[in-house]
Amino acid sequence: MVIAFLAVFILVKQIQAAALFEVLRTAQWKYLTLGILLLIPNIWIQALKWQYLLKWAHPCMPFANSFKSLLIGYPLGFTTPGRFGEIGRSFFIKEIHPGTTLSLAIFDKFTNLIITVILGLLGIFLLTQNYQFTYHRAIKEIVFFIFIGFLLCFILSPSIIKNIFRRFINVSSLNTKEYLKIFGLSILFYSIFLMQFLLIVLSFQTVNPFYATEAAASVFLVKTLLPISIGDLGIRESAAVFFFGKIGLSMAAAFNASLMLFLINIGLPTLFGLWLLLKNPTQKSK
Repeated sequence: MVIAFLAVFILVKQIQAAALFEVLRTAQWKYLTLGILLLIPNIWIQALKWQYLLKWAHPCMPFANSFKSLLIGYPLGFTTPGRFGEIGRSFFIKEIHPGTTLSLAIFDKFTNLIITVILGLLGIFLLTQNYQFTYHRAIKEIVFFIFIGFLLCFILSPSIIKNIFRRFINVSSLNTKEYLKIFGLSILFYSIFLMQFLLIVLSFQTVNPFYATEAAASVFLVKTLLPISIGDLGIRESAAVFFFGKIGLSMAAAFNASLMLFLINIGLPTLFGLWLLLKNPTQKSK
């Protein structure tokens, strides 16, 4: 908590509150509204993926139970670094043994992590192709080889990854079709998340959408690999100021866009999930 507020405080002091409010005042609401509306498919895709995972262990799992536990996971993850507390949603599914649902929840986050790392590395690599960084050549080469390694492992060796996942989640069957569907849903969720960020950025300042996409992917990678603050606050905003600054976005616009993304995708679902959690704090989903 201290790290999050300290990082945000330093950024606000550096950028100045007046500049932040001026960017908010001149925001283009058509882009911002679209970004907010994308929260609906964002949550829906996550719920579909969670439901699909749960049905591996319980084929008759009601969608309502999966959706409810997903939302309850938001307040549980809100107060933990990297939102790792979200896996606590597994304890609100009564139809499946808690150990199995916990493994499935970890698996869910792990598949998202793989997509974030692969596309984030690609984003940083492409960004270094067009903009100069400190130790530019070394960063580009390191990122390139790590990216190729992840990509080859993911594409050329799916059987190895599947076997690891099969043992990890303790589910009897995991065929290639299921494996691809899970990662397909992860990519779709990531794409929506990326589009949200892009639309919010465009609502504050006009930038090249291709370069902005690379910067956004880079931000997601950094905040995922540095889960040291509550809700990633401060880390995400610092990364946004750095990477979007490379493509000409003002510090105020980058900070506001990052914070707005947090409020839309984490803040709003957390409030609703907290209401569900407080409504039945001692009962599992029915």
